[in-house]
Amino acid sequence: MDRAILCLLLAALAACSTSQNPPQQLRKSAELLPSPNATYPSPDGSLYAAIRHSKRPYTVAIIERESGRVLSVAESSASISESGEGMYGTVCATYSEDLSTIVVHEDFSDASPNPRYILFQRRRGTAAYRVSYLAPPSAHTDAPGEFDIIKPRIVRVTNDTITLDYYDGRTRVIHISELLQTRTPKSSEGWPSEAYKRYERNR
Repeated sequence: MDRAILCLLLAALAACSTSQNPPQQLRKSAELLPSPNATYPSPDGSLYAAIRHSKRPYTVAIIERESGRVLSVAESSASISESGEGMYGTVCATYSEDLSTIVVHEDFSDASPNPRYILFQRRRGTAAYRVSYLAPPSAHTDAPGEFDIIKPRIVRVTNDTITLDYYDGRTRVIHISELLQTRTPKSSEGWPSEAYKRYERNR
């Protein structure tokens, strides 16, 4: 990746937004965590996503603020410092307007980007959410090298689509039903490279 694209990528990792709010959901690299949770609220404040790190594996929980009820729990890829005070990575929670769909995008890799995309979808007739892990399509750059693939960030979510941003001006709207999904916790590098070819065939 050339220097300009790398700078764009680093700048984008320093700011993240929900579907309706200005940038405020990011926990920057090695930022101190609130105890016991790092929280990422919905635009209306009625829900929040929380990185819970009291024991391993660390988890992401969707919590109803007024009652404190836990509506769903997924496995996080969070990396916490040995002191337990620093979280090394980035997290962004993006909510649909009706709160029926939430995507938590986190990246705690210490080398090339290896994000985890966690999808929470409300179960019909209940307040609870079901969980799956996504593999949004990557984008390629013209520059050879280790960083010639861009993993997107999530900039908007509806009840059936997500909008992807590739940091270089390219965006893509894709139906959630078309995304590669699994119930097994998995980050980007855990998906076989052959799986991504499906996206190119279906474009």
